[in-house]
Amino acid sequence: MGIASRDWHRCAVAYRALVIAQTLGLAVSSLMKVVAREPRLSPDAPPAAIALAAAAAVGIAAGVLVYFVRRTKSDDRDAVLATWACVQVAGGLALTGYAVTGTAICCLVDVLALVVMHVFSPNRFPP
Repeated sequence: MGIASRDWHRCAVAYRALVIAQTLGLAVSSLMKVVAREPRLSPDAPPAAIALAAAAAVGIAAGVLVYFVRRTKSDDRDAVLATWACVQVAGGLALTGYAVTGTAICCLVDVLALVVMHVFSPNRFPP
């Protein structure tokens, strides 16, 4: 199942919008922590933060695994989209954990998710 060029362009636009939203979410959450005079990341993580960070880490690992499994069975574009979807959800979980708890682990996992999103970006392929 190949993805048509028109659909691929839509996927790339959606990718860009969601990465921008997640990056801005991380920046706004950090700014809110500074404004609230909580500028340092908390090293102590409550159970909810640990659960969200762990789920996000599993999502990132699953996305990378999906890429390498699907890449051999289908078009690279299909593999990239499946990976991107997994990592996007993982990043959302980590961002939620950081925004709610302000813990370092959630922030670091969210940054990792953003890095992995760029590595497996739909923008790697021309339309």
